Amino acid sequence: MKNILVFGATGQTGRHFVDFALNHGDRVRAVVRTPEKLSLTNPNLEIVQGSVIDNLDFDTLLKGIDCVAVMVGDAKAQSSQNVLEQFVKSLVPAMRKAGIKKLVFQAGAFSTPPDRPLPLHKPMSSFFGLDSNDDDDGYSSTNIEYTIDSQQRLDFDSLPYRDWE
Repeated sequence: MKNILVFGATGQTGRHFVDFALNHGDRVRAVVRTPEKLSLTNPNLEIVQGSVIDNLDFDTLLKGIDCVAVMVGDAKAQSSQNVLEQFVKSLVPAMRKAGIKKLVFQAGAFSTPPDRPLPLHKPMSSFFGLDSNDDDDGYSSTNIEYTIDSQQRLDFDSLPYRDWE
């Protein structure tokens, strides 16, 4: 059983991910802007009101968590400010501080049509500091194990978080 923190649980992909995780016996802490949109009832589901654009208390959110799933794609917010960049640049150091090394990141904001290449995978991971071994931030230099998906074709059964120990 994993304890998973999910951002974007009320979106299309996020809802499927939460259902999948709960059906596989995992515990989910879902951070959502509008709790009423997540109409699931499950003893393994904890709903926390919040948004990636809020000043989130990562120490509290990450307590007891094994892995983090970010499934956001608010194109409207992303068009006016670089929401995802700011959010992930705060999240990753907090994950390192909490000793959490697993991240699944899926965002429609980074999608391209199926016939086009995805040039963002490596630059995006480096840009967010996922490949950094720097100790300058005062946290552990241990790298985050991550999966980045921008195709919106996640096969939940093959997500590596299921195998992460």
